[in-house]
Amino acid sequence: MATYVKFQGSTGTSYRVLFDLPYENGTRRQMQKAGFKTEKEAREWYEDYMYKFRRSGIQLTSKQLKFAHYVEEWERLSANQWTPKTHEGYASILRAHLLPAFGKKDLKKFSVLDVERYIANKVGSGLNPNSVKHHVVLLKTILNSAVRQGIILHNPVEQAKLPKVARYIPQTYVPEEISRFLKELQGTQYYAITYVAFWTGARRGELLALKWSDVNLQRKLITIMKSKTVVTKRYEEGKVKGQTKTDPSVRVIAISDDLWRRNYSTGWRLTM
Repeated sequence: MATYVKFQGSTGTSYRVLFDLPYENGTRRQMQKAGFKTEKEAREWYEDYMYKFRRSGIQLTSKQLKFAHYVEEWERLSANQWTPKTHEGYASILRAHLLPAFGKKDLKKFSVLDVERYIANKVGSGLNPNSVKHHVVLLKTILNSAVRQGIILHNPVEQAKLPKVARYIPQTYVPEEISRFLKELQGTQYYAITYVAFWTGARRGELLALKWSDVNLQRKLITIMKSKTVVTKRYEEGKVKGQTKTDPSVRVIAISDDLWRRNYSTGWRLTM
């Protein structure tokens, strides 16, 4: 049962909802959420929150729930939704950064200050701000799951100030550099795939996954359907795996006249 409390402050009227959640030992944990403009808004939030809490099947414990213990269960339940490469990337960030920093912390005692201190320490140690941003995004995802499951009420990452990331300016090859690069590769097994990469802009994984059934030489088109990635055996039994890309990444690339001519003049069909 929830109680709705009306407050009159300098900025106007607001509402707070007070309610209890059951612990696994039969006792109850008091919760509250403030900042609602109307009682109706507070009621709707409470009903939605309790609906998600009941569906989650989570049993709250009166003991401390360490971040490391929660992450172990979160990773186990979520891993089947990730590609092997995503799983490997998440695990790397967790083991090298987030778990050493927060592993022993009570999940219910995370604060905005904790997150901002982490960001400041990582950037101050010389880590690339963009890498730190990836850490924070993963932490936000984990704590969002804890909110959805009713373990915590707020995600402190939501209010934390993210590191300032410098605008990325890609460095590209000029035609003269491309010519020199390809000249050095002539006669090697890398020449054909590198030439295709330069002329199509396809990613490495996309090129490795290409089959001749994806190439239409008569219409001069290459259809990008899949990508291959290298992962360690810990996250997938095989070493190189192909995965279907998301719909926005499936695309058709035109084969230039130069690339089309070279396919026949050099016999790439036999060597690619």
